[in-house]
Amino acid sequence: MTGTVDPPDVARRKRLYYGLFILGTFMCAAAVMLTLPALQYEFQQEATGATTEGDGIPYDVLTDQQQRVVDGALDGEQYVFETSQPLPGRANLAFEPTQLRVRKNGMVHTFTYQSVFPATEPMGLTVIGLAVGGLLTIVESVRRYHFAN
Repeated sequence: MTGTVDPPDVARRKRLYYGLFILGTFMCAAAVMLTLPALQYEFQQEATGATTEGDGIPYDVLTDQQQRVVDGALDGEQYVFETSQPLPGRANLAFEPTQLRVRKNGMVHTFTYQSVFPATEPMGLTVIGLAVGGLLTIVESVRRYHFAN
């Protein structure tokens, strides 16, 4: 019969590979958990312009910050926010452009907002780095464990 216990150097390497695998798994889980906080809201006026028909959120009920955002969007600005707080109405996570109507001075203005992933900003780069690093760590630990030679 052969022994069932690995020599100390082999056992140490196996523990290292298990540790690398677990580290990679945690890195991937952290990337998944940080994806939602990394999302941003993009807000701008729709190209169709204003109409006198339809309903919308009255401009007077908006907070000062929301009024500044609406006025800026009417002037052609495009905003990107980290939270939905400055957006008028009840903004939700929207991966497709969602319309929002605001009634100002008898005219109904249509705006669009959507959630975007900031791949070139620090938080987005962190998520991407964690995901890629985690996958590489997992692949390398499996490669070293099963294909040592």
